[in-house]
Amino acid sequence: MRGADIIIIDDPLKADDALSEPRRRSVNDWYDNTLCSRLNSQEDGAIIIVMQRLHADDLVAHVQQNETWEVLSFPAVAERDETYDIVTPYGRKQIQRKTEDILQPALVPVGIQTRTYS
Repeated sequence: MRGADIIIIDDPLKADDALSEPRRRSVNDWYDNTLCSRLNSQEDGAIIIVMQRLHADDLVAHVQQNETWEVLSFPAVAERDETYDIVTPYGRKQIQRKTEDILQPALVPVGIQTRTYS
């Protein structure tokens, strides 16, 4: 079996499963006991989690309790004016959002309320 230098986890928990404590625990255990061992180098490798926050004890909360993570969070609806400086392989890019700007207008109707978990 081969490992990876970069592992991307995309939506590890379905929204329907977020209220299930056994399902959340299963995802967190999978991360701890299986996924982490798949990095070729624990020192130089990277794990990226792409997900919406679903519960105060979801995978993002779990890893933040146990490890040091850099978190990049984009609320569906901007809670304040925001400016992001992003470095890409193609150069630097600056993204600006105004309060109440919708991250992806085609998917999120105007007026939707979002919940933020810390």
